[in-house]
Amino acid sequence: MMGVFKKFYDSRTQSRVLKWVHSLGTATLIARFPKGEKELSMNAYQACICLLYNNATVVMAGDMEKQLQLSWEEIKKNLHTLAFGKYKVLIKAQPGKDIKENDEFQINDDFQDRVRKIKIPTMVAKFNPKNTQQVVQQVEEDRRHAIEACIVRLMKSRRQMEHSQLISEAITQLSQHFKPDPKVIKRRIDDLIAREYLERDSDRTNLYRYLA
Repeated sequence: MMGVFKKFYDSRTQSRVLKWVHSLGTATLIARFPKGEKELSMNAYQACICLLYNNATVVMAGDMEKQLQLSWEEIKKNLHTLAFGKYKVLIKAQPGKDIKENDEFQINDDFQDRVRKIKIPTMVAKFNPKNTQQVVQQVEEDRRHAIEACIVRLMKSRRQMEHSQLISEAITQLSQHFKPDPKVIKRRIDDLIAREYLERDSDRTNLYRYLA
């Protein structure tokens, strides 16, 4: 499906580059446990792992890495939240919390909770101080993509907006995830104009228009 959309996107423009940021994705799954149906909200990687159980009862961690084509660190991190976190929707066949490639995981048939809608927490990765700069750069990149996506959504729905209104509404939406800097939002607007997503009105420079 992604390949089909990319082909369509590339056919519409030559000056823009499509990049998928899967780490920002979320999904809601309907899970039918023996002790009740639950609505599970989780990140995209957790959802991909859970969906493997539509076609299997037991899956090895190493097979998850191969089938999903995720890094081993991502597999371990997300398996840990699903099997050893607050909501243990998966169980590990082997004892212990260390995860190895030949460890087997299956759906926890004994899982139950009084709440139907459940948000599966994500794990905050531990990092060495030496890698702080790399982590900061990755966070900034993810936020940059999130800001641009928010601006495009707003402009696509309104078709045109004044600068102050666009900044204000972008801050309102993004504040649900992080505290955005108005200066960064302005830089992303300028970059979107340069890449021909938006344009300034020739008479009113504080008015932006969306370019289809």
